[in-house]
Amino acid sequence: MKDGHATQEEMLDLIAGEPTAAVAEHLFRCPTCWSSACESLGRLDSGSAVPRESLALREPRRAALLERYRLEQRKLEDWLAAQSAVAQVRSMTRKKRKEYVARTKPYHTAPGVLGLLEEARAANVPYDGEEWADLAIVACYQILTGISEAERGDLLAECYAELAGARRRSARWKLAREALRQGREHHNKGTGSASVEGHLLMVEGCIEGDLGELDRAEQLLEAAAEKFLQAEIPRLAAKAITQIAYVVLDVSPDRTIGFLCRAETLMPFSDKRLSMFAESIRVDALITLGRSREALRRFEQLTSVYEQFGDPFVQLRRHFTAGRLLESIGRFDEADALFFDVISADLEQRSNKSFFLDLLYCLDSYVRRGDLSGALAVCDRALSTISTLELDEASERQMADLWNGLNKQLQAGAATVQIILQAKQFIKTRWRTVGGDALLIKESAV
Repeated sequence: MKDGHATQEEMLDLIAGEPTAAVAEHLFRCPTCWSSACESLGRLDSGSAVPRESLALREPRRAALLERYRLEQRKLEDWLAAQSAVAQVRSMTRKKRKEYVARTKPYHTAPGVLGLLEEARAANVPYDGEEWADLAIVACYQILTGISEAERGDLLAECYAELAGARRRSARWKLAREALRQGREHHNKGTGSASVEGHLLMVEGCIEGDLGELDRAEQLLEAAAEKFLQAEIPRLAAKAITQIAYVVLDVSPDRTIGFLCRAETLMPFSDKRLSMFAESIRVDALITLGRSREALRRFEQLTSVYEQFGDPFVQLRRHFTAGRLLESIGRFDEADALFFDVISADLEQRSNKSFFLDLLYCLDSYVRRGDLSGALAVCDRALSTISTLELDEASERQMADLWNGLNKQLQAGAATVQIILQAKQFIKTRWRTVGGDALLIKESAV
């Protein structure tokens, strides 16, 4: 052992014979050394003709390490097979998917369920995520062998956490809470996994944040981060803390930066998407705090990361942030050009909530500049567009009432920051649109 880790010679010696107790114990608990040892264990496994029983009797420590290696390899092979199974389901019509998953055995394994869950997590549209989570639940109930009932409880709790997350992203909070309730019931029958508890807490915290219950959201997300750290999953702890940073952004941008500094220490270098969202939140906070020069430097450093993502949400938010930076240094005409370019793209993407929220930001900007005519023009644009969006009658009436009210407040000289903030909260948490909002939901889904 050297500097607290196994040496290269000690790992190569695994092929020759029994490791010392200290080396074997270290390999079981050190991910870095275990990864390095796998090359030797792989050569040992492929070249060994010794029966397992004989090896276990003569060299129990080496046999235990080899068995762990073999188990991990089988899991990786099952994971690859699950990717193929998911691809088969993806090519089917929606009507056929559930029946096929229910009667096809390759899905009735833990890797099969996790493969379906990966697809749910990758879904861009909330209803797609809900469908894949539902398929994972169907598959999980069909598992007959290979896992204990407690392990099935953990899997089902994860499935219901993902289902709750998908429903939350389409603003169906009551149904999301129901999925969380079912997830907790299964978690109570499970192994007590800290990771599963962390997922449930994180989704619940996101729901509370959506609904404006910021203190409660922060408590739940802090608890989620703690659970993920207990489970030794620092990436998910970083994700939960980054979510807190987003939740408090509007009311306490200085605290947002503090949370991001915490998350940064836990964030793996390989997770470019999470680091991009975290840094984007930091730039927003710096602009709000008036630290425009620092924000501009950090924004420029993000350029190469932004270019790795073709996601419409990422690119639109990138352009909107550029507009905010131009606004913060007084280059209003150029800022407005970017704002209205993004607003036009919101319409093209049918992202109705993003459209109205971005217009509301422009209205707030004009109010802060003292440009009444510009603010009234924003109201006119919102009101003239409402009837073209094919909204249901109730949603259309609510939005028309909101913008007519803002118009009147502007003309009376009473459009305060507080009134605009209330309008923003209404659009985000109380205004319902059929199908949710495929772009907006990603803003809080770091």
